[in-house]
Amino acid sequence: MSPPPVTEAATLTLKPGVNVDGDTEESHAWAGILKTICEQEGFISLTCGAKVEDERSLVLMVDWTSHQSHLDFIARPLYQPFMKRVAPLIDNLTMHHYHPSSPSLLASSPVVEIAILFNTTPTYYSTNLTSFRDALRDSKSEGLTGVEIAEVLEELAKEEGGDKGRTAMLFVGWESVDAHMRFRESETFKNNIATLRDGVGAIEMVGLLAI
Repeated sequence: MSPPPVTEAATLTLKPGVNVDGDTEESHAWAGILKTICEQEGFISLTCGAKVEDERSLVLMVDWTSHQSHLDFIARPLYQPFMKRVAPLIDNLTMHHYHPSSPSLLASSPVVEIAILFNTTPTYYSTNLTSFRDALRDSKSEGLTGVEIAEVLEELAKEEGGDKGRTAMLFVGWESVDAHMRFRESETFKNNIATLRDGVGAIEMVGLLAI
């Protein structure tokens, strides 16, 4: 049986003053970086979005045919020169992997809210997180384009040096930022947010991404 596809989730913080949009030196360098990723064996597709709350923060989602495909890219001789091209653009980079849903709402939603849920209990994914996802889907909230959940392959810690544990992710797609803000005032949100929080050591709201 072939290994399942995997998504590399990379969060990058751009250096102050770096602009990867438009016709700039940095944007050309960034386009070259993305081109290198796209040329790798095992690459499927990528999606990149900027956080609405902080445009210096980018989230890059790269779909690979398998986890090993991405590890093979990292092991190739070209990877270190590749990262030297990335380094002048960014202050910080974090990365992990998860098995994606198909089709992914990241490719079809103008705005995506992402939450990372750290140190979850063994049953959290199959109970609390699944129930929260189903409640959102059933609500048919105005402007909602989809809800996905995923288990992270690696054990992660919210803070550097902290205790690592089971980690999950929540993706909620919206037609607009306003639709997301209206939902936070809804009865569906108020009645189900405790389910999301129960059984979790910590939650990091990656933020709203303008895809």
